[in-house]
Amino acid sequence: MREIKEGLKRAKQRDDTSKTVSWTGEIVRNLGGASVIKSSDGRTMNRDLNGARGIFLRALVDTPLKECIC
Repeated sequence: MREIKEGLKRAKQRDDTSKTVSWTGEIVRNLGGASVIKSSDGRTMNRDLNGARGIFLRALVDTPLKECIC
């Protein structure tokens, strides 16, 4: 089990990942302990799911393609 844990790469979470609305990019500062994030357009999402989605989307943008998939 130790070898598996050492081989895993973990995504580094940025400070505002759970405060950034993943579909608009706006940062909501007054969340407190809320479990739901709400954007200015009224849409809501679970805060943990939103943070995971934001990390996933950043990984897609930051990962270069090694081969053309055309």
